[in-house]
Amino acid sequence: MNQSPSVYEHRPVLLSEVVGALRPRAQRRESASLFVDATYGRGGHARGLLSKLGPLDRLVVIDRDPDAIAHARDWAQEEPRVLVLKGCFGDIEDLMRTAGLGPVDALLVDLGVSSAQLDDPSRGFSFRFRGPLDMRMDSASGETLASWLERTDQQALSQVLVEYGELDRASARRISQAMLDASIASTDELAALVRPLASRGQRRSQTGRDPATPVFQALRMHINRELEELSNVLDEGFEILRERGRMAVIAFHSLEDRMVKQRFRNLVSGDPKLASLPVQGTTNRAVSVVRLAKPSAEEVAANPRARSARLRVIEKRCEARPA
Repeated sequence: MNQSPSVYEHRPVLLSEVVGALRPRAQRRESASLFVDATYGRGGHARGLLSKLGPLDRLVVIDRDPDAIAHARDWAQEEPRVLVLKGCFGDIEDLMRTAGLGPVDALLVDLGVSSAQLDDPSRGFSFRFRGPLDMRMDSASGETLASWLERTDQQALSQVLVEYGELDRASARRISQAMLDASIASTDELAALVRPLASRGQRRSQTGRDPATPVFQALRMHINRELEELSNVLDEGFEILRERGRMAVIAFHSLEDRMVKQRFRNLVSGDPKLASLPVQGTTNRAVSVVRLAKPSAEEVAANPRARSARLRVIEKRCEARPA
């Protein structure tokens, strides 16, 4: 029997750094502040942010996981300043418009998979347990991993492992062919199949990372369209910020952090593709608030899942470039 979502312990990553970077946006005096936690999870960051808001301020929390939404709604019953919205953060502009909200003073996007998802075998995210080949962030909709594997081919699967798992092409071809040839029914069977097929470098990783990790990571990112959703929220999230509104993103994967770093750099320094064009108007649209923050050794010791977290924060500016 599945455990209730409330029994899983979730520790918010870089909580003090996030609250410290976004808190100044709650000190606006001309009107109430509007904060958004676009990845509620189990509400660790949301609670930290809400503790710094005033009685007239609002906090919107978003998630696409039905369990997370149920958890958020239970909490919001006791918090009149909180509004819960179900949906993908990549659709944040539409979600906020439909709710009649905006512009936003502070936006947080935490790209990590929550402990409640990882530790629930029925979700199929982890190879530490025997679970179904699911991996959907929204367990009520979308295609499961099992269904996708039934209809995909070796070339497509191999490309997913290369693109999202950053495997070398020889390993990706070897693993993808074995996956399609075998009758895999569970996450533990998938992990057992993958481990002996990993490249020598992956098997001898000095980080001690299980060689099944990049495969599971790649499959999860593909099933949930995670990089596409991230690309959308970076664009739409920035647009819904008010002047001097702040956007914070916590990434755990090198591909995610690379995308965040590049988008933020273009907003702060101007898109290099436009540098040689005779364009007038806004170019440098943001300033950097936190270029890069990582968990302390103490935080990693208390929560090993925090070790790969990377926080970046920018502030929106709408200053035009002189003609």
